[in-house]
Amino acid sequence: MTSDVVIVGAGPTGLLLASELALAGVDPIVLERLPEPTGLSKAMALLGRSVDMLERRGLLDRFAERAPVGPPVFAHFAMLPLDLAVVAELGLRGILLPQAQTEEILLERALELGVKIRRNQEVDGLAQEQDGVTLTVGGQRVRARFVVGCDGGSSTVRKLAGIGFPGIPLAPATTSGLHRAGWHRRRRPSQAADRRAPALLRERNHAPERRILPGDHQ
Repeated sequence: MTSDVVIVGAGPTGLLLASELALAGVDPIVLERLPEPTGLSKAMALLGRSVDMLERRGLLDRFAERAPVGPPVFAHFAMLPLDLAVVAELGLRGILLPQAQTEEILLERALELGVKIRRNQEVDGLAQEQDGVTLTVGGQRVRARFVVGCDGGSSTVRKLAGIGFPGIPLAPATTSGLHRAGWHRRRRPSQAADRRAPALLRERNHAPERRILPGDHQ
């Protein structure tokens, strides 16, 4: 198999990129590890420039058929609330729509434009050459001029390409000075046995802060 551009990952990013390339006259192929969409949603809304870009591409009406478009009443970044009143003059708009439905709409658009989407295709090798890239997919070689990794935060393409994603180490913190009555805590199930797992604390009338809680605070 050969292609100008191979996109790895059929999530919202990969599907929208494939559509953009098709509109520009490129013939992309999308490879997706999963046999079918999961129907699960990691995100529940679109906000701001995402909505503006969908409108520019003539796609906003498709989203508006499923959910109203209007000023957002709430937004957060990593569960830290954002005060949208400070940017009210920007005319921000939002759509409360689960990611699974966003994928459905973008998949429909990509297929309309003739994008080829191959499912059950897991990338397990990548080699950069002077005139392109060779992927290994289930023992088969796939040649492309360009490969784009749209396969999430744990991207296989990123790892195979040797592109680091080290993040930032968690800095030591203390709960000194915080009143327990004002704490609000979020802990992942996988962290339940960790006596010093990170938690998101919010003292009343103060912005949320990330802390390491001692094991006796439940």
